[in-house]
Amino acid sequence: MIRLGWLIFLGLILPGSLSAQSLPVKSGEHGDFTRIVVTIPDGASWSLARGQEPRTYRLDVGADGISFDTSTVFDRIDRSRISALNAEPGGSNLRFELSCDCVATGFLHQEEMVVVDVRQGSKPTDPVASEPKSTGLSSGANALSEIRLGAAPGIGPMQRMNVLLPSFLSEQHHTDRKPRNVPAESTLEFERDLAEQIASAATGGLLRPALRHVPAAKPHDLEDDMGRETHHREGSDMRSIQDSLEAALSSDDPTNPEARIRISGQACVDDDELDFNSWGEDDALETLIPSLRVKLYGEFDRIDETALKEIARAYVRIGFGAEARAILELDAESGDRVITALAGMVDGLPDGSGVFAGQTACDGRAALWSLLGSRELPNATPINVPAILRTFEELPLLLRNLIGPELSTRFAREGDVNAARSVLARLERATGDMTEDMILGRARVDRIDGAVDEARHVLNEIAGKDGPNAVEATIESIELSSENGSDISPRMVELTAAYATELRKTDEGPKMWLAHARALLSNRRYDEAFASIDSSRDIPPEVLESALGEAMSAVSRIGDDVSFLKRIVGRGPSRGLPPETVISIADRLIALGMPEQAERWLTETGISTASRPYRMSKARTLVALAKPEEAEIALIGLQGDDVLQLRAEARRQMGDFSYVQTAYERLGQEDGARSAAWLAGDWTTVANGEAGALSSAAALAESEDAVFADARPSLQLAETIAGESSQTRATLEELLATTRLTDQ
Repeated sequence: MIRLGWLIFLGLILPGSLSAQSLPVKSGEHGDFTRIVVTIPDGASWSLARGQEPRTYRLDVGADGISFDTSTVFDRIDRSRISALNAEPGGSNLRFELSCDCVATGFLHQEEMVVVDVRQGSKPTDPVASEPKSTGLSSGANALSEIRLGAAPGIGPMQRMNVLLPSFLSEQHHTDRKPRNVPAESTLEFERDLAEQIASAATGGLLRPALRHVPAAKPHDLEDDMGRETHHREGSDMRSIQDSLEAALSSDDPTNPEARIRISGQACVDDDELDFNSWGEDDALETLIPSLRVKLYGEFDRIDETALKEIARAYVRIGFGAEARAILELDAESGDRVITALAGMVDGLPDGSGVFAGQTACDGRAALWSLLGSRELPNATPINVPAILRTFEELPLLLRNLIGPELSTRFAREGDVNAARSVLARLERATGDMTEDMILGRARVDRIDGAVDEARHVLNEIAGKDGPNAVEATIESIELSSENGSDISPRMVELTAAYATELRKTDEGPKMWLAHARALLSNRRYDEAFASIDSSRDIPPEVLESALGEAMSAVSRIGDDVSFLKRIVGRGPSRGLPPETVISIADRLIALGMPEQAERWLTETGISTASRPYRMSKARTLVALAKPEEAEIALIGLQGDDVLQLRAEARRQMGDFSYVQTAYERLGQEDGARSAAWLAGDWTTVANGEAGALSSAAALAESEDAVFADARPSLQLAETIAGESSQTRATLEELLATTRLTDQ
């Protein structure tokens, strides 16, 4: 019985000793190469060589009784480089069938994994092989109790890196990399390793970055960039790693493809995949596409992938993005991700799949599509402006007309107004005309550049015409006026109301409804605005929430007291409002002498209590409620003149006038400091201050009583006493007049 138990135990920890061992085969895509990883048994040798047939390779593993588990290989990779991966029956080898003129290279990773990389190239490679591994104490059950000494002491096997993850360093250095547990020989190598490990953990979801702002560039960096048309800075590899990591970590939106950490460095889509001029002509709809449709279905109604791709490219070439996407959906399994992304972008959609994410600094054509497909880039993201403008000039005129205004807007939103205007100027020269799309694009650039009046004038003109851009121009005109606190003409208010009704059931309906609500708020028609918000049942919840937040903010900032109290106190606290709106409401309630209501808004709206604005507003509320000790607690850890001002007010309520005096002196508030010194009994400071009732009274309080050695009455003594009494009486009268309470 004991012997049977030992056999079961050995069978659990040493499965290869009792049955045939199945070797897992894993895969991963890494931009310009595909990786296959096979975990081999202890003590096994391996070799990789070309097969006898073209485009084949053979991986031999020197071990008996093994098999290969390839069931999940193509779950993570496509068949653009490896068309098939099969284990030969009864053998210990794996056969690679390639679908391109590629080469395969292999190396041993961490003494237990054979890594095979397949990348573009046609140069034959020599066979790669390894000697059998030395197992020692690390094999079998002994590995569980192995004692390791040296730089990384411990018991049991060392933690292993997932080789399927890419690294910052190029792949040819994998075999030369030092183990992770060995200290780096230089600061640069250590920083690279550290950045790679942080990026790997963040990409895998193990870390949530707390960084919110990228450190400002050094002065010499700014000087180096002056006068350059490109935003890209040449520097060391470590500088580019830090820029990429900081840019990715600074994003607040985890779903933004541009914010994904790209550990393997910059991977740019090849220029050959973006050669639009080779995808047909402007008349492809009448000539090329019909002929390609004939070839689309072959024998047994199988789709011809080549014809499918050519048709999709032809559609993208003439700006028919929806049609291109529909064609690609006929064979979604083998669809081209690059063409799919392009088909969306020519229709104004973002690059949701992230095919072009992080490629704005590329030297080729990918930089343009990376910028166009993004909606907002992380801070400090480099943009290769010359490459983008060069690519724009190469595009067919039809596509330039289609994407030019949006590309100009993207440049402006990223802060490069000169590049934005350059795109529109190049487009105008190429077409010889200024279309309404270009005019709208120029107005958007003016708006971002701060030329508010010029932008509003153009937007109002386009909105008043019955054209394809009227709706967008109306929405943007209202947004612009709302942002700048300008009144909106009654005609525009009526126009937004008409559009909101007409477009109610369309995709533009919620946007136009929100524009109408903003127009009402800008013109202080609060009753109508709030009534519209309360009665709209078919508007998406997120739009309603945004409208309510803007309404609350508007009435707290620019509304009269009656409107404010009616809408704020009457409705009570609402959850989901922006924190800045809640704080603005609380501060106004304090100013109106309603700190209890202010405290209710701060505590019942669910906003974060850790932010500095919240803590400051909370402290102001507590001071107004005469709770100075709690106000001091709320201010713990905060610095700044505004904090010192609040602390001084709290200490005044606590009777610590010496602290108040010192605080006001530091803030440069002489009147407040003199008043605090008076209350603290610091007569010397008050007497030496600015001439006035307080200084005179302080000097009187500080003076000593006159002592007369000769007590005999005399006219001189009487005159002295009368003079001092008169001066004292005048000082007291001035002090009483200064401090007299008014009837108001």
